[in-house]
Amino acid sequence: MKIGFMGLGAIGTPMAARIADAGYRLSVWNRSPAKVAELTAQGAQQAATPAALADSCDVLCICVTGVEALEDVVFGAAGVARSRTPPAYVVDHSTVPMGDTRGMAVRLEEATGSIWVDAPVSGGIVGAERGTLAAFVGGPEHAVDAVRPVLACFCDNITHMGPTGTGQATKACNQMIGF
Repeated sequence: MKIGFMGLGAIGTPMAARIADAGYRLSVWNRSPAKVAELTAQGAQQAATPAALADSCDVLCICVTGVEALEDVVFGAAGVARSRTPPAYVVDHSTVPMGDTRGMAVRLEEATGSIWVDAPVSGGIVGAERGTLAAFVGGPEHAVDAVRPVLACFCDNITHMGPTGTGQATKACNQMIGF
């Protein structure tokens, strides 16, 4: 299985590194091209755009800072929705509102046929580095089952919460409890 990963920040980079360490063929993209250097040095391929990244993989993981960034990388001028050969699954690890997730999932599936799985994570940088993140997952059961081996690279607790958007709703509740 070929995996793509975009959003190589403090949590995304160790998540992607663990995918590569598990033996998957990994391609990466980031708004700041310098952030891909660590992963390309380990053998990952660098894509020129989000659409090109989507063309290169079966499962595309996204870990960006919020709704605006997610909207841009998925539906922008060079976004995932413009892929010629879209991935079967798009797994969003960003933390965004449930309604936005559901809307984007419908739009992406209509545009490309890709199935959206929302899988925001909890556990911070240390959890990403150690592979001990918790993922709250929303999406069709068959899609969650298909991406579970990828999630297992960096998560030791993967809980399918229900349909698309429920991962985001659970993450919001988890954050409220934590405060």
